[in-house]
Amino acid sequence: MRRCTYCGAEYEDAVAVCIIDRQPVVEVLPPPGRNLRRAYAPVEFLRLMFKSPKEEEFAVRCAEFLAIIVGKRVKLLRPDTKWSEIIGWVGEGRGQAIFLVMALRRELGVDLHEILANPELTTFRDFVEHVCSRENKKRLKTHPPKNVA
Repeated sequence: MRRCTYCGAEYEDAVAVCIIDRQPVVEVLPPPGRNLRRAYAPVEFLRLMFKSPKEEEFAVRCAEFLAIIVGKRVKLLRPDTKWSEIIGWVGEGRGQAIFLVMALRRELGVDLHEILANPELTTFRDFVEHVCSRENKKRLKTHPPKNVA
């Protein structure tokens, strides 16, 4: 299956450009179930590379989803992998970067624009820590710690 990187329209394998908005069309694997994700690309090794259980869980979840998009190249993923390299695994061009951002936003519910503003400097670890720290701040705002007397 192939999809437009902008509007998400589905196309046959031979189509390279969307007829609706003239954006690149890239190959996308259909989203498998959670158990198939684990079998598709073992990424549990990432747990050893993050300092908190929340970061471990999010890193593995993100890597499992990236595995659907980039395939076996996900085994190259390390905390110090730059996002420019990850985007390169998807394919060359701005369309692939946009596709990756949209897919991650849809799957993980996070806005990557500020993280990907400088993909040459931003690492996978930066991304995981940023998302997890943002979630902690949101939780503290909605559920402030109770005073212990």
